[in-house]
Amino acid sequence: MLSKKGEDGELFGKKRLWLIILFIVFAGFFAAFLVRDLYLTVESDDGNKNVFAVENIHYQNIIDDSLYILDAKKGWKTKDMYVLEDISISIKGSSDTEWKVQAKKGSVPELSGGVVSLKDAKGITQVSSDKYHWESPEIHWKPDEKLFFFDNGIRAFGDLIEIESQRGVVRLSGEMQLSERVKVVYKAQDLANK
Repeated sequence: MLSKKGEDGELFGKKRLWLIILFIVFAGFFAAFLVRDLYLTVESDDGNKNVFAVENIHYQNIIDDSLYILDAKKGWKTKDMYVLEDISISIKGSSDTEWKVQAKKGSVPELSGGVVSLKDAKGITQVSSDKYHWESPEIHWKPDEKLFFFDNGIRAFGDLIEIESQRGVVRLSGEMQLSERVKVVYKAQDLANK
């Protein structure tokens, strides 16, 4: 009988040892994933390493009666700039204007009032009842001045018009100033549908 008790105690000791090992392994995996999510290692364009990075960014602000919402899947901070990926921006103006912008990559200055750069950008701009789709390899946006600069070209099209230009400035209100190789195509309305 004594030997049976010793075997039970030994069996209980082995189970306890395995539970402790399993707990340590689980805690190690949990800590490793937590550290990975909090401190993603990124090498930025200016050579900085081990930069603080975050995922699922959401920023909202009101400037002069316009609501600005910025979402990004991932971002990190460099010396004086935030670099973002998979960006979505929504701007609702006080007048009947709305901008929806998507970009693969972009940068936002640390201090407000600077220029936001967006690469491989496309979007939809609605002014009153008119809706325009547009795309550009790169745009620069000055939120405080409500201006979008298309220095590398813009292509925009709506129901009745198609525009291409190498350079352009567009106000948040929808007013455009285009220059350098501007091409405008007016589409004839289908009178049969009216």
